[in-house]
Amino acid sequence: MVDSRGNSGRIDSLSLLWLRSGVSGNVIINEKFLDTFGNPTADIQGTMTSIYNIGCFIGAMSTIFTGDWLGRPRQIMLGSTIIAIGAIIQTACWSVPQMYVGRIVAGLGTGMNTATSGVWQSETSKMSSRGKLVIIQMANCIKGFSISNWLTLGFSFAPRDIAWRFSLAFQIFFTLCIYMLCPFLPDRKYDEAREVLAALEGNGATPESGVVQTQFAVIKDILDREHVNTYSWWQLITGRGPSGLLRRMILAVAFFFLFFASFGMGVLGVPWLYPTEINALEMRTKGASLAMATNWICNYAVVQATLPGIDNLGYKFWIVWAVICFAFIPITYFFYPETANRSLEDIDRFFETKPGVLVFRNKLATQLSRPQQYLDMDEEIARKEEKEGGWGGKGVEKEKEVVGIEERV
Repeated sequence: MVDSRGNSGRIDSLSLLWLRSGVSGNVIINEKFLDTFGNPTADIQGTMTSIYNIGCFIGAMSTIFTGDWLGRPRQIMLGSTIIAIGAIIQTACWSVPQMYVGRIVAGLGTGMNTATSGVWQSETSKMSSRGKLVIIQMANCIKGFSISNWLTLGFSFAPRDIAWRFSLAFQIFFTLCIYMLCPFLPDRKYDEAREVLAALEGNGATPESGVVQTQFAVIKDILDREHVNTYSWWQLITGRGPSGLLRRMILAVAFFFLFFASFGMGVLGVPWLYPTEINALEMRTKGASLAMATNWICNYAVVQATLPGIDNLGYKFWIVWAVICFAFIPITYFFYPETANRSLEDIDRFFETKPGVLVFRNKLATQLSRPQQYLDMDEEIARKEEKEGGWGGKGVEKEKEVVGIEERV
């Protein structure tokens, strides 16, 4: 139950993100919109679109300092409030500077939400559910993008400024959905940890259940070991008509669908989930914040460069992105460890072995199933907890099969 409700909050956050992305892309080419702002040049249009990502960058970076202090629900609600303010400014504006302000403000909230919602999902999802939830979320990203396109089409026939102002104002609907969901979702406070773990486990589990106590002991053991060596968040950066017209049209449409299908299957969801899994427990909020900040500053660079790039290079501009995409194949293969079918604590254990930069020959980093070594470590922690009387020994024998923590928060 908690799993599905937490996922609903993240779905609304990402649906809102992609609704805004689609709306901004469609509104910027609307004739009525361009007339209202004096038909700005391509450079101004590019800045009007890309400056949103600057706001996202600042918002994501801010969660390094506010993420743990506010907690997940309050951080998401703060971000959604700022998004709503930005949407109101954009809807009511009449000049380019006003639009700049509205875009930056909306970006601030988006950066906060994208840096927080992924961490929140990882903390409130079972190990076996995280990948599935990402797929569901990405499907809802496309839902938000589709809604934006249908809104643009439907209101393109509307009189005067309604054609673009309503599309911008519609963003507020999803912020209201987030307001209604957040108060009912679990936070990550230490004194509520066992209650949250019990709710996530389901099947009548209570905070006193052996499986819940074992999960709590594993998480606490990892945190205790991390506290032995004090980390600074800076270590995340430094550390360790014409001929062939019909054919060309068909090819253009076909490759458009091929791109989005490949993008959706491969790289749309993973970059949002991976930063929340790969960082140590103590660094998870800060790591996700830096990852989302990097995402948004790169988005800014791409959007800012696109219109001038197309004007100057034409179709050759896309070769730049093709080369970058191909470069990620060896980068991913050689440097990125597998996180599927691992608990978040397993990832910490992996890095405690100091595997080095190149991980493609490390079996712990590449095998898809959960390594037996981690199952044995969980059993050892459970036996130690039982021996020390961590939960009075009640029901230990009946719950030994789950001591491996195949599913955890």
